[in-house]
Amino acid sequence: MDYLEQLMKRYYPQKMYMIQDNASYHKDSQVWDWFFEHRKIFKMFNLPPYSPEFNAVERLWHHTRVNATHNRYSVF
Repeated sequence: MDYLEQLMKRYYPQKMYMIQDNASYHKDSQVWDWFFEHRKIFKMFNLPPYSPEFNAVERLWHHTRVNATHNRYSVF
C-alpha cells in the first residue's frame, strides 16, 4: 500500500489502471478497503485465477527457475 500511496502522490490527478494477479496479499481486506477509498483514481483489473498466460512475469519466473535453480551441471 506504501507503493500505491507513492504512485498516487506522483501521478495524481491522473487516473491509474492496475492489473494484478491472484496473490493472497492482493486480496487482503485492507488493500481492498484502500482501493475502495481511492476508486476515483485507481481502476483495478484482476487476472482470472490460474491464468499464467495472461501474466507476462510468469514467463520470466519460469525462465529463471529452469535456468538458474535447476542444477543441470551437477559434479556427481
